[in-house]
Amino acid sequence: MKTPIDTEEKNINYYSDAIKSSADKNVSDFLRWFNNNDNVNSVINSGYYDFYTSILKPTIYEKTKNNSKQLTGLEIGCGGGRILNAACKYFAKAIGVDIHDSFDALNNFLTSENENFELGKIKDNKIPTKDKSVDFVYSFIVFQHILKIKVFEDYVSEIKRMLKPDGITIIYFGRPRFFSKKVFYNKTLNNITRIFDKIFYEILYLNIFKNGFIENYNAEVNHVNLTVSIFKAKKIFKKAGLKIKEKGISKNKNIFGTQYYFIAEHSR
Repeated sequence: MKTPIDTEEKNINYYSDAIKSSADKNVSDFLRWFNNNDNVNSVINSGYYDFYTSILKPTIYEKTKNNSKQLTGLEIGCGGGRILNAACKYFAKAIGVDIHDSFDALNNFLTSENENFELGKIKDNKIPTKDKSVDFVYSFIVFQHILKIKVFEDYVSEIKRMLKPDGITIIYFGRPRFFSKKVFYNKTLNNITRIFDKIFYEILYLNIFKNGFIENYNAEVNHVNLTVSIFKAKKIFKKAGLKIKEKGISKNKNIFGTQYYFIAEHSR
């Protein structure tokens, strides 16, 4: 077993080094590090698919469809830019922020198709964007790689700070799973493992004995570092001043999605 990654600084360096190693090779390897598709075109297409199916949920689309070209969207954990590339086509301005250092590779990819983007590096859990300056904040397959619950809390507070009073956000985070890590073909067994996950693992075990979350210090890069219960996440969003409008699982037709999501707005 590798040396435990037990601090957020170590976790950031762990990810940054792995990303840099791919960026130093070529654009294809850089993009494929974040999304294991066959080539650059398939990575770009997957970005469009995830943006329009996972990010632009009906609730968000209805709120933004009439004036999207006057809005600013911000992605926490923009990675290689595949989803940010799609966001550039929808919003007047798309901002991407991340903890890694491979911004030259990211910029080179995005400038091949877009001019209306801005990039920034997250430092000390702070996002380099002005207060009340963003209409929409989103994050997909990122919060599950955060190591510490404190960072989760800080990012949610930053979202509240950045959002305009009528802004909206969708954030995905690691869903607690134990019994359903193996997907059965039998529908009845699937439903049983789902119930066991929800009742015995998440509600009873996590909320009572683990304060609603687990930090995994032994996760390999690109595996789940942090899982958070619905109850715990609700408390964090409420404390930050965000009101949850909708919640769900990352795969609508598959109860074994690895992430929960919240859609939220200002509560005050």
